[in-house]
Amino acid sequence: MKESRRVVVEFSACLQELRNDHGRPTYKEIVERARAHDPKSSLAQSTCSEAFKGKRIPKYDTAIQIARAVAGQAGVIKIDALWHAAMKRLDAALAREQEAHWWRDRSISSRVSIIAATSGALSMVIAALIPWLLGYPWTKDAGKDAASGAPGWAHRQIEASDPAWAGWCLTAKGDAVVIDRCGNAPGAQRWSYDAGRVLDATGRCLTPAKPGGGQRLRLRSCTQSVDQQWKFTQGRLVAQGVCMTIYGPYNKPGTPMQTWDVNAPMAPEMRWGLGKNPIVVNATDTPSAGVRR
Repeated sequence: MKESRRVVVEFSACLQELRNDHGRPTYKEIVERARAHDPKSSLAQSTCSEAFKGKRIPKYDTAIQIARAVAGQAGVIKIDALWHAAMKRLDAALAREQEAHWWRDRSISSRVSIIAATSGALSMVIAALIPWLLGYPWTKDAGKDAASGAPGWAHRQIEASDPAWAGWCLTAKGDAVVIDRCGNAPGAQRWSYDAGRVLDATGRCLTPAKPGGGQRLRLRSCTQSVDQQWKFTQGRLVAQGVCMTIYGPYNKPGTPMQTWDVNAPMAPEMRWGLGKNPIVVNATDTPSAGVRR
């Protein structure tokens, strides 16, 4: 069985288990309950059949309607988490299957040529990077300085460090804080760290809308408030018992950033680190500007 097909089947099995645990309502009953909750619901019995029989993973709104109709809010909470996890697994599986198909259709001579070219290019890159890696102290700057709060760092990207989110960076968008592809907006991805505070290029501080988890992150005037005191801890950016994470998680430009409980399991979208090089926007920029020493 293909990996992508296995993900679909496993998600349908979770739906079936939820249904069995709550009296095994018929598809008709599920549709009636969904429309009682929302008269505008377009849920159909055929859609329920496809979802429970594993023909495909339903859209998010459809899955939530089914879960609510079967098991109320408890079902919504369970299926919400399972749906996001299943979709991430499905996307990864489809990408791997597509890659395998691309390779399988190549002739033997073509495969040999690709391997030879890739190996040669990789050797050149490694040879060029070794002196830089040995001589540039970015690891110290991103580790000890960021965790201790002193002396600080400046003009760096804060980028997702888990491979599942490679290439996404913390980005200022007006007063909001979102994700975008690293390099799409260098000025808006230019962050500094001073006295425990994370500042954008305009000098505003990273601040939760309210205390606790599930709160959107905003840019506010810097104060001495504890909710603006951040540090990197075990790969997470943490302040007052919450950590920075991507809402959803959805990997689309403009997806908001929010807080989440640090005691929750560490998800891929909670892992962050510093970019290796300072972001230089104009000739007057210096890597240490605006940071206390």
